[in-house]
Amino acid sequence: MAAIDAKALALSAARNRILQLQEQMTDKVLPMAAEVEKLHH
Repeated sequence: MAAIDAKALALSAARNRILQLQEQMTDKVLPMAAEVEKLHH
C-alpha cells in the first residue's frame, strides 16, 4: 500500500511542477504575443 501512495505522491508532485512551468511559460508568452500584435497593426 505504501508503495502505491509513494507513486501517487510522485505523480501528483510531477503534475504540479508541470502546471507551474506551464503557468510561467504562459506569463512570458502572453506579453510577447501582445508585442507581436502591436507590430502587426
